[in-house]
Amino acid sequence: MTMKATTNRLLTSLVAANMALGGCAVTSQVQERVDGTYLISGRAAQIRGGTVGAQDVAYKDALKFCADKGQRALIVESMERDISQSSFGFNAYGGGGGTAVSGAVTLNFRCQ
Repeated sequence: MTMKATTNRLLTSLVAANMALGGCAVTSQVQERVDGTYLISGRAAQIRGGTVGAQDVAYKDALKFCADKGQRALIVESMERDISQSSFGFNAYGGGGGTAVSGAVTLNFRCQ
């Protein structure tokens, strides 16, 4: 194998891994509540920090939401939980699977 082919294969692997890790933390759309506060939910895989990672991405999106209104975000309540995700499949050696722990958070916040 040539050096160029090895380099291309390595770069492709790094880009694929980076894309996979980048997609392991997501947030919901901001929802307005009747009392003038907002809700946002976040989830993050264990590799992205689990519950702490979920808290981070949700808080950053809440900050951005309020900043777009020219205001600051004030967290009213934070509800956090760990989520166990299991999988089972068949491979050449029989059954297999695993369990991973990810984190979830729901933030209740106000813009002021």
